[in-house]
Amino acid sequence: CCLLPMGAASSAEKALPPWLDKPEGTYKPGTLKMIDELPKTARTFLQPHLHFGTQFTLGLGEEEFQALVASCMEHDDRLAAWFPKLVPKRINEDAFWNNYFSHVEYIIALDEGEIKVNAQQGGSGPSLNRRPITTSTTSTDRGGSPELLELKFHSRPFGIELSRGENSVFPVVISIRDEKLASRGLKPGHVLIKVDGKSVESVKLAPLLSRLKRDALPITLTFMFPDTNTPTALSAARSTASSADFIPVRSAQKRATSKKNETDRNERKGSLVAGAIPYYEAGNQFAIELTKEPILTARQIRIPIRWGILGCGQISRSSTGLALVRARGSELESAMRRNPRKAHAFGKDFQCKATTSAHDLIHDPHVSAVYIATPPGARAALALLACKADKPCLLEAPLARSYHEARALKEAFAAANVPLFVAHTRRAHPRAQVARKIVNNLSFIGPVTSISYELSKQDMLPQSGGSRLKGWRTNAEQSGGGLFLEYGSHVLDLIEYLVGPLSRAAGDASRRPGIPKGSLETCVVMTFRAGGYKWGKEAGRKVSVVGDGGAPGVATFNFASAIEKDLLCINGTMGRLEMSVFGDDPPILTTLSGRKVQYPFPSPVVQHLPLVQHVVNYLLGSPIPETLKDSADSAVRVAGVMDAVLRSFYRARDDHFWKRPHTWL
Repeated sequence: CCLLPMGAASSAEKALPPWLDKPEGTYKPGTLKMIDELPKTARTFLQPHLHFGTQFTLGLGEEEFQALVASCMEHDDRLAAWFPKLVPKRINEDAFWNNYFSHVEYIIALDEGEIKVNAQQGGSGPSLNRRPITTSTTSTDRGGSPELLELKFHSRPFGIELSRGENSVFPVVISIRDEKLASRGLKPGHVLIKVDGKSVESVKLAPLLSRLKRDALPITLTFMFPDTNTPTALSAARSTASSADFIPVRSAQKRATSKKNETDRNERKGSLVAGAIPYYEAGNQFAIELTKEPILTARQIRIPIRWGILGCGQISRSSTGLALVRARGSELESAMRRNPRKAHAFGKDFQCKATTSAHDLIHDPHVSAVYIATPPGARAALALLACKADKPCLLEAPLARSYHEARALKEAFAAANVPLFVAHTRRAHPRAQVARKIVNNLSFIGPVTSISYELSKQDMLPQSGGSRLKGWRTNAEQSGGGLFLEYGSHVLDLIEYLVGPLSRAAGDASRRPGIPKGSLETCVVMTFRAGGYKWGKEAGRKVSVVGDGGAPGVATFNFASAIEKDLLCINGTMGRLEMSVFGDDPPILTTLSGRKVQYPFPSPVVQHLPLVQHVVNYLLGSPIPETLKDSADSAVRVAGVMDAVLRSFYRARDDHFWKRPHTWL
């Protein structure tokens, strides 16, 4: 079924359209009609025929190609009409013609009996000049003869959860959210072996997911269902599905919010607390439904948010980097670290560019937003560079070393009208969302009357080699203070998020015996007020959950304690809410009658992912969520609260206090 006459491929005068290639009567009556109907829709030019997948090519020289194209456009005005509409806006010129001729070739091959409609796809298909075409095969070199399944996706999301265990060389499908895919034969246990014809053997999952979100559509995925009699990745899939290290975050969140599925309930029993009833067994009066997260459309993520990371330390490697890769509509473009070896190692692991220059990363035209995870001492200066470059910023908490720096930074971003976000990640966790609903519903604990929090850790206990705390955290110029700033910024922000903005803060700080003068504080005790009628009114609440002056609170932070503890208590007139801030235990509601009800909504596997997804959604045009509405304002208020508490210890916090340690208490 040649589309060019034999011996005349290079002659423009003799080149003919495919339906005129052979004498009249050569083809069946319906064949030429089918070819004539091809130009009726754009699909003919945008997608190759499924029989050939993505591998069909004309296989012609430039002169032959131009001659054939010219003759086809001359004989059919519809081709000439489609060409300027689709090229190059939606497809390039070569693909336009390859796709069109793949449909023509298939129709002719059917007529000549070279292709049977019900035949299993595989082997080598026909080509325009009888050169072999590379297509998918149905055999494997890994034992057995499992069948291959090729699926072409024209939009995102794909509706597939992938995972890969330590012993699996290919990613495995562990769940399917699209019923259409199941009807096409895809099921859990299928192994993804190719993306657009390229093998993904031993490819790390994070860069693979990034590629699936970045590559141009349509994307063809090739799956294999292993032979059950041979040891393959299927067994690894089963073991992987039970490993929390490899369970995708969306799957974990789905289990956390499901109340009807008995299997999900059994999975959650491991995190239940003895003596408290799960909310889904306590009755409808204790039921809580989390708000469904908005899903970005394919149009919204046409141009994704491409992130640059400043500071590739442990938090970036273990959480934020993964979140920036996995979030829908997000890509990790570049990463910066001063150490060249560590910078390139990070770039290799996350399949992104690596640099040692913050200036180069910020001014990279491919970077559209910046995440800053350096020590607090460098955050403000780097964020201002990003602000001047008109790049939205996500900063780790605390926002800066002091209230003075934090306020100046917020005002600079506000004046430039550039978005500024602070990574108070716990706001976006399901546990925090549940706790907020409990506090804001007066039928659970009633109006809030008091708040207490205690954090005790062993980080600053004396040891043979000194305290556990090392590096920049012991340097006030880099950290802005002791561990109180690092932990307290998250604790106080969560209290603000649950109850209302903090005010009237006071407190004192000290260092443990044995630490020389000029060292950072190790223990902080503080009082404050949270919420109040005026704050509730500003937040749009119909009923204030605290009194007009706010609810009084007390907090203790001890980083030289023999016994560790992390407990937040919010007391009301009808009950009490208890939960940890940094743990994964379920929030517990204790009613006036003494009944305990727990809400087992675990934290996500990747801590930063929910908040990063909220930021990406907003930058791509979605309405701003509650978790981000006062992100920078809250960070500045919290910085003011912490400065008020530490002022007596450092004598002042509005100057370069790190240069005068001899004046500290």
